Amino acid sequence: MFHYVTDKVFLKESYSVCADTVNQLVQKLKSYGIQSSMSVVGSKKYDLITQNEKEPIDYDFNLWIESAENIMSDPRQLKCTIMEAFNEVLRHKGWGTCNDSTSALTTKKQVLDKKNKTPFSIDVCIVRSDSCGNWYRLIHSKTGYIQDDQYYWSMGLFVKELEEKDFNEEMLQREEDNYPFEKMTDTGMTELFVPLENISLEDQLANIGVSFHDKLFELIDEAHLDNKDVWKRANLDRKHFSKIQCDQNYHPKKKTVMALCIALQLDLEQSRDLLARADWAFSPSSKVDLIVQKAIIDKQYDIMQLNMTLFKYTNEILGV
Repeated sequence: MFHYVTDKVFLKESYSVCADTVNQLVQKLKSYGIQSSMSVVGSKKYDLITQNEKEPIDYDFNLWIESAENIMSDPRQLKCTIMEAFNEVLRHKGWGTCNDSTSALTTKKQVLDKKNKTPFSIDVCIVRSDSCGNWYRLIHSKTGYIQDDQYYWSMGLFVKELEEKDFNEEMLQREEDNYPFEKMTDTGMTELFVPLENISLEDQLANIGVSFHDKLFELIDEAHLDNKDVWKRANLDRKHFSKIQCDQNYHPKKKTVMALCIALQLDLEQSRDLLARADWAFSPSSKVDLIVQKAIIDKQYDIMQLNMTLFKYTNEILGV
């Protein structure tokens, strides 16, 4: 269960360490010919840090790239250069090296030498903006083979900032409705979500969300799974999974998506989200859907056992 972190001294000191580390990265990048700035995002911006039970907390930062000599048009080299600079800063602090995820650089967990031993880490998302006010996130789409990995700029779905007045009104309304006022982005970072009624149709169409393909491989990356593990767990053959991987516009069948949800051990909300990105949804009038939802809720992710239950009641199975 999520709760607010109330130890203000710990929050101030841990955030100060993290902000100073990212600022050191900004300064270090100048020696690489990269001009940048940093901004804090998510709940820390409003001093409202949430924690899941006693799990570690993380501080999320956007690293805004303003210019980069000769490499701005090469996302692969840009991210590798930033990662190299970040690792220099981290090693100097005795923090080891960062992890390269799909859309962020993440430090190892750290603990203050104080009474509060809550672990914390830093997530740095590399972003840029254009002259029209659109902003983009640097994505590293992993294939399992470094030489085949793809690096590209993905337009962000969420606005960079909310005015304080808008934030206060949004927070008040969500408190009245008992809604959370944070939403997890595709990076795993928290950013304040702007209700669709406050966004024009043109802006919505110009900021299409992450595709099924990209979301699927982000989830695979976050789960630290090999592609082979995924297609086996989903009861898919390699040829079918390869088609999903290679064709970014491929539209999978509903049962294929549900099989992937089981393979990745997604919770119900994550499963609904992945289905929606493939233009599907769980149906309350489908026995297959009800059985799969029940398995997800009960965290029963054995595809063979699930298929036995499905075949018993519906003569259908997932995968293949």
